[in-house]
Amino acid sequence: MFLPLLLLVLAAIPATLIAYGIDPFWAQYPHGIELILLSRRFQGPLIAIVLILCLTLIGLMIAGKRRAWWLIGLVRIVLLLTHRFAFNPQNAFAVNSRPSFVTVDRASFMANDDWIVGLIDGPDAVAFPYASLYSRPLVVRSNQPDPMMLMWSPFANYAIAERVDRSIRAEELDVVCMPANALLVYNSRIGQFINGVTGKTMKGQSPAGFISAIPTIKTTWGHWLALHPATLVLAPAGQNETAPRHPVLPYFPMPRISSNISPDTKIAVIRGSSPAAVFETDLTAEVTNFSNPLVVVIRDPATGSLAALDRHVDQDLVPAFAPKTFKKFPQAIMTDADSGSAWTADGRAVDGPLKSKKLESVEIDDGLYYGVTKFWLGDLPLVSPLPPPVIHETIPARPARRHRSK
Repeated sequence: MFLPLLLLVLAAIPATLIAYGIDPFWAQYPHGIELILLSRRFQGPLIAIVLILCLTLIGLMIAGKRRAWWLIGLVRIVLLLTHRFAFNPQNAFAVNSRPSFVTVDRASFMANDDWIVGLIDGPDAVAFPYASLYSRPLVVRSNQPDPMMLMWSPFANYAIAERVDRSIRAEELDVVCMPANALLVYNSRIGQFINGVTGKTMKGQSPAGFISAIPTIKTTWGHWLALHPATLVLAPAGQNETAPRHPVLPYFPMPRISSNISPDTKIAVIRGSSPAAVFETDLTAEVTNFSNPLVVVIRDPATGSLAALDRHVDQDLVPAFAPKTFKKFPQAIMTDADSGSAWTADGRAVDGPLKSKKLESVEIDDGLYYGVTKFWLGDLPLVSPLPPPVIHETIPARPARRHRSK
């Protein structure tokens, strides 16, 4: 009697780990993420152990050394494995290994206020609708000269796109789950995990096969279409019709963070040489200046989208900017406090003493959540904007009045 019971207990332990070990619920506890990683990494050996123990028990029954009613104990093992591979909610998130793209005239499934992740992939402008990404958050576009991969963490509102080499094969990638609301991808060929918020391995290294980052933008379909009328659109691929079409709040439990700021507070992350975070409530103005990092953030009044520019005009000239319109230059939206030059939204000086100068673009990612960002990206400094600069209008001197002699 002792041997069959021992076999069932020994088989139930790895079967339970297989069934529930990758649940993102564990991430809220100390070492919970390590449990998720171990459960997925050793899933193959754990399955082999379960099968060996179960076959051993069946062999005892066949040999007549134990009664057949012990086989009832295998029902639990079967149910655990069935849960993992058939009914586990994490199975709803899959890899889109053969993405199909359609032209605008065939994108009738899109509405103007639907949100998308947009990027430029070689000669193509490509839109990835939130609704299509929700159930297939990992998209591998490999049937082109320069393959690329998009990772989407819906409950963190994070998108990361990477140019990859041919060693990245969609059939070897697996969406594990979303611990702490970040997509977790597993490369089964080399046993490497990739985090969908950091774009790094769980040890902070660059993943194998990654070449360079591709800038992304999160915006509405209407705005993207206006900018790129010839864009391609990721076609629906088995997603639920009720899939979110707009940003959603974090869903899975988060580890505790030492902060009095609500984890759901929306922030923007300014990247570059000195990454920093800023509350979105501090970015309501059309033009906002920062001292650390030295950037100016511009909000499009029509769409609400953000862009960031490095304030360095020259090595020793770092002016502050303020919104201003110019009758002769309708494309100019701001001026600098030092020279009063006219600047466009993409950082070009089109008139004034600094004409022909160009500001460098800085990546900015908005619509993020403080709790997820702080946990995965660490203690990014929270910075506050500078006071609006005082712009002195330059009044041209009036010519001296000439007196006519009588």
